[in-house]
Amino acid sequence: MEKSNVIDYLLYKMEHHNMPSVIMSGAMILESHVNGELLNATEMANHLAAKLENVPLLRSKFVEAPLGLAHMRRIEDSKFDIWDHVLIDSLPAPGGYDELTAYIETHCEDLKAPHLWHIIILQGLKDNRLAIITRFHHALADGMGAGKAMDPIYSLEPKELQTPTYPVKSFPKDPTLLDLYTFSLKDSVERLWDSSRFLVNNATGIGQFIGAQAKEKLFKTKNKVEEKPQVIRTSLNISKHSMTHTSSYKTLPIADIKTLAKYFDGTINDICLFLYTYALESYFESNSESIGIDLICGVPVSVREAGDVEGGNQLSVMYCNLHNSIKDPVKRLQSIIAETKSQKLALEEKTSVVSLDDVGSLVPPVTISALLYLASKFNLAERFPDKIHMMNALLTNVPGPRFPVYIGNGLMVENIAMPPILDVMALTTAVTSTYTNVTFGFHGDARVVKDKNSFVRGIEIGMEKLGKQAALDKTASIKSPAKVKASVSRSETATDKGIQ
Repeated sequence: MEKSNVIDYLLYKMEHHNMPSVIMSGAMILESHVNGELLNATEMANHLAAKLENVPLLRSKFVEAPLGLAHMRRIEDSKFDIWDHVLIDSLPAPGGYDELTAYIETHCEDLKAPHLWHIIILQGLKDNRLAIITRFHHALADGMGAGKAMDPIYSLEPKELQTPTYPVKSFPKDPTLLDLYTFSLKDSVERLWDSSRFLVNNATGIGQFIGAQAKEKLFKTKNKVEEKPQVIRTSLNISKHSMTHTSSYKTLPIADIKTLAKYFDGTINDICLFLYTYALESYFESNSESIGIDLICGVPVSVREAGDVEGGNQLSVMYCNLHNSIKDPVKRLQSIIAETKSQKLALEEKTSVVSLDDVGSLVPPVTISALLYLASKFNLAERFPDKIHMMNALLTNVPGPRFPVYIGNGLMVENIAMPPILDVMALTTAVTSTYTNVTFGFHGDARVVKDKNSFVRGIEIGMEKLGKQAALDKTASIKSPAKVKASVSRSETATDKGIQ
């Protein structure tokens, strides 16, 4: 039995307390590697079942301790059946963008306990394509962990489709009530010991941390140093969700993004953050909402070691100023580039005395569950907005392969991700990629987001503005570096050196 960490437990229990279920959704679009060939949904389902039936993480379930005395364990499911997790469905005609996003919206909440994941092979798309719809409970794994679990389905060339073998396995028995009480008692004893040892070992560090915070505050007050931009609530920062969903996405050629990143001396992530500012601007404009402050965007960062294929969540978060109050597109991008460099350095150098997992491991799960209940019952997010709202938006980036990837006999041409919406945020966004495309996936609360395609229009506006500044033509090639630099210089929006 593998012990879960406090983040896994929080994510698992949220939906038990009238909070949004944290389910990661996605859609991988496949087309045949042979022109005109029709991909068969049933054959593809058999192939995926054969590839995934023996992945340990996907064969697991959670068991909770009696009375909430210990953190839940992840064990192999003795009743595991691959066909509880691999499904087939059809998209209504004509099978285009509107039908696909509507399907994703209406199936966001259809992953029911005890199942922690499933995939749906969706037929009926235009141009003889298939979509593989994925649903992963965030408690089972973060985005990187879920991606690692799905590794067996990918290949570098078309593969002959397989069928499941249904291996005869001797499943471990589910833990008995005595087993559950035993590990609960053991956890409780270990927690008492760990708590005392933690306080002794970290007393000096905690004191130094508190002293450093007080000294920094005094210095800023004395020297009138400007604090980090305050997170001001917008219509996207709500405290109660309607449990209805919107989804939209925009796919761009990755060559265009790379060209812009190279020209402006930034990264693909920088360009994506820049485009995201225009997606948000477009939404607020469609909502007749005036935003005169800089928005703060949370950017999840994986701290998972290379080669780590275990489940669970191993994440940190950068809080980036989007500098959306800067109207000049190049100056805004330059500020974002500088911001992300600064945030990455701070993240690398950060040596936190106390982590959430450190503290959470010392607290009985029943206490955590009670806190979640109180937060939901008394709507603490609404009562203490300054303490709860740490960001206005969230953008997660899941880099894809830089070469063609196949799933069976289908070539993956688009990869769309929809991260779960949070209890204090009505919109989350993911950027994913294939070797040819970058796709923004927008997942929103339907009560708040009335015009889901406003984000798509904003991405298009951002690309147009930056493309004009870089003199980028339709074939994603720079016309003339000399002319481009002269043009940028004349508009006084950038220097030849850019951000160093």
